[in-house]
Amino acid sequence: MRKVLSLSAALSLSGMVLCSGVGLAKRGLIGNWTEAGNDPGHSGWQKAETKISKETAGTKFKYLWKIKLGTSTKDARNFTEPLLAPRLINAHGFKDLVLWASTDTVYAVDSELGAIVWKKKFENSAGACGPRNMSIVLEPPVVINFGARRAPGAPRPAAPPPPPIASQRRLGVSVTGGFALKGLYVLAGDGRIHEQVLTTGVDYAPSAPSVKFLPGTMAADGLNMIGKTILTSTSSNCPGSPNGVWGIDVANPDYTVSSYATQKISPLGLAAPIAEGGAVYTITGSGTSDPSKGVYANSV
Repeated sequence: MRKVLSLSAALSLSGMVLCSGVGLAKRGLIGNWTEAGNDPGHSGWQKAETKISKETAGTKFKYLWKIKLGTSTKDARNFTEPLLAPRLINAHGFKDLVLWASTDTVYAVDSELGAIVWKKKFENSAGACGPRNMSIVLEPPVVINFGARRAPGAPRPAAPPPPPIASQRRLGVSVTGGFALKGLYVLAGDGRIHEQVLTTGVDYAPSAPSVKFLPGTMAADGLNMIGKTILTSTSSNCPGSPNGVWGIDVANPDYTVSSYATQKISPLGLAAPIAEGGAVYTITGSGTSDPSKGVYANSV
């Protein structure tokens, strides 16, 4: 399940591949897959999946559908790892979506029917390091404990606030649980974070549709999200985007950005840094360590 789908923009994506890759075995049985590796720790564990095993993988699968995303170009790149967003509702009823990003477009596909629900194109430049995929992440779903009981005499919790109206929206305040609007964060090639309404793909905050995150262009290695902090790393010594680990707090209206520079040493990996227990972990490649600056090669 952890394997990234490596398909060019000119290839067709099949329902059978999706089933084997990320557990879309049967409508109603799938769970969220909000980022690369499913969670901030990149565990690669689809806990809701109960049907796929080494015994069933070769005998119980059916070819369901295929869909062509994008157009063939000489610069065609692989898509990002697919993300899963089940049990959404839009004007056409309940939908389970699977989402990909290319170098300039995000695609949302109905995972049952194999039909595009929406797509959104972003103006991207290739940058000094050539074309790269945009990075996407879903905010983790709200966890509801249906078996919880209030202690005798405990006050009833306040009702959650309603979603803000369109003119008051800003990035980072979209997910409020229930059937409220849910967002997909997109890091485009200009280093800016966008948020799209997950069910329709429109800008969540039309008056301010993006926030500056990275200083340079198209150099990010995926997105991770823990709480209200979005994380990424930059590598390959791309001009304008120093190597390092970056975080942006989307709960803060000032969108505070923090970073840890790895100087000439590139962070390694095909996904954003791991986040567990309030700490961020990254692996560095070869180079010259500089302990005085907190920079270490070939290290965690």
